[in-house]
Amino acid sequence: MAEICHARGVVLLVDEAHGPHLGFSELLPASALQQGADACAQSTHKIVGAMTQCSMVHFQGARLDLQRAADVMSILTTTSPNYFLMASLDAARAQLQEHGAVMSELACEAARRLRSLCREFAGLRIMEQQDCGGLALDMTKVTVNFADWGFSGVEAGDIFRSYKAAVELVDAENVLFLVTYADMDNGFAEGLARIRQALQYMETHKKQRQSQFKAVKVPKTEAVLSLRNVFYSAKESVPLSAAAG
Repeated sequence: MAEICHARGVVLLVDEAHGPHLGFSELLPASALQQGADACAQSTHKIVGAMTQCSMVHFQGARLDLQRAADVMSILTTTSPNYFLMASLDAARAQLQEHGAVMSELACEAARRLRSLCREFAGLRIMEQQDCGGLALDMTKVTVNFADWGFSGVEAGDIFRSYKAAVELVDAENVLFLVTYADMDNGFAEGLARIRQALQYMETHKKQRQSQFKAVKVPKTEAVLSLRNVFYSAKESVPLSAAAG
């Protein structure tokens, strides 16, 4: 994709919110910058050790004007930054620089154990590299399909939470678990035990297989007001059934 963009004089900007750990181990896909992106945004607080709200924007090469980028950032950010958050970002950066490979390997080991647990239950489908159509799979994202057990992803997610097992995301048929280096501590075995209990419950309460999820066709819409005019216009709260659009 980077080659296609650059051959046409287009810069490649990547939303890499869930990828600040990528590129630090051969067990994981290369990062966006390593694959030729001109800039990427990463949520440093989601996967590595920065505090909540912390993120970074990374640039490389000469296709982007860094001074202009800094000028735009100055419009959107405060002149009185929170130095606890800034120190947290720097600490996370230093931790990755010194221990990134070990942290990545710990996360992959945690994911391996979770995948191994899920494979013990017949009928569950776990997304693997061969399911990605040639794209690289981040093994720290463990996606489990519950369609053959008759549960939607939403139902399965609620059951996991009832057993105090956190899930990152659900959809019509799948549950996504997100694991990090921080999961490989003394409490991970307990977490796996809670996941096992939830799976055992669902295994003994299987339902008829869910019908194939069908995408809903989104109707074409027409913008009659700009977002600016919407924001500054007078408003009235009405029931959804009485709303014009």
